[in-house]
Amino acid sequence: RTHLAIFSPDRLEYAAVTYDNYGLAIRTLPNQNTVATGEIGVWIDGGTYSPSGDYLAMMASGGDLYIWETETWRLIYEDETIATSFDTVAFVPDADTLVVGNGEEVQIFEIANSAVSRPETWQVKDDMVSDSFLLSINSIAFSPDGKYMAIGNFFDGAYLFDFEERTQVLELTCDCTPKSMDFNGDG
Repeated sequence: RTHLAIFSPDRLEYAAVTYDNYGLAIRTLPNQNTVATGEIGVWIDGGTYSPSGDYLAMMASGGDLYIWETETWRLIYEDETIATSFDTVAFVPDADTLVVGNGEEVQIFEIANSAVSRPETWQVKDDMVSDSFLLSINSIAFSPDGKYMAIGNFFDGAYLFDFEERTQVLELTCDCTPKSMDFNGDG
């Protein structure tokens, strides 16, 4: 049984994570042929393909991060010490830059030629201009051009940041916990 399915950008394959042994199966669409399988060994909370489809990143509830190169399905990055938990993971559009949200910070990973580096940890709370005293990043979304990053806050509302400048642009208040967000096609 599948508990999580993550679709490639071209929608021609998907990664299915199963309840049984936390297995991973990569299947093609529409015929459901299995092209790769394996066991992850931990509960996977979410994941995403890079915009190019060249990489698949998955996060585990215990704070583990896994990144696969999708041409060969080789695991190119595994880190079980990054955080106590991850809440969200997203790629910057048109880039192989991965952003992982955890608590009050985002960790930014660069992927080039199947090599992963973590050049920056951004303490988002330090750059907020709002009066909010509680921040727990619950979701991340990027504008189509990658200029803006929206962060959903577990403690109600969302924030819009200029990703390049690392500055808050807008605060959206609501009596809600945005678990998933997206921009419309024109940003």
